[in-house]
Amino acid sequence: MSAQTEYYLGVDGQRRGPFSREELRAQNVSATSLVWRRGLAAWTKAEDLSELRDDVIGAPPPLPPPSSVVPI
Repeated sequence: MSAQTEYYLGVDGQRRGPFSREELRAQNVSATSLVWRRGLAAWTKAEDLSELRDDVIGAPPPLPPPSSVVPI
């Protein structure tokens, strides 16, 4: 196995990958996205993998469309 961990992403019932961690970030992974890597017995939510937790939980949610923003 290479020194870099390879991740797979489950999207709409399809397996995508392998991705490096950097490539995985570009896939719009959310906290509930299913991810698998070598060493896991089953597909796991991204938020449950310690090495991905900051990537999927650390950012704020997307802004709402401008028409739904209420002026202060």
